[in-house]
Amino acid sequence: MDRFWRVLLAGTAAVVLVATLVRVPIFWGNQAHHDLASGVWFGLADDLTHGVFYRPAFRPEGFGGTRYFPVQIVLHGGLTMVLGGHILAAARVLTALSMIGLL
Repeated sequence: MDRFWRVLLAGTAAVVLVATLVRVPIFWGNQAHHDLASGVWFGLADDLTHGVFYRPAFRPEGFGGTRYFPVQIVLHGGLTMVLGGHILAAARVLTALSMIGLL
């Protein structure tokens, strides 16, 4: 690979890493990174910590069911149980591990 392209690739990776490290505390501080899917995952992870894997689609307490694959839900719920019920802390740890894995 030509030296120019190696330097360009390394520089781009460094910019992405620095931008991510700067944005993480900002987003975690004001919860700006949570969207509809995050709310569903939080709810399903909370259900899992209380022994309900997937809620039934219809029940007297409300609606359930989901279209989401269970890997993230099981990891989040399991990590919540390990951390003593701190669902937001588990989400942050899972996010950090995901970012490390992607890097």
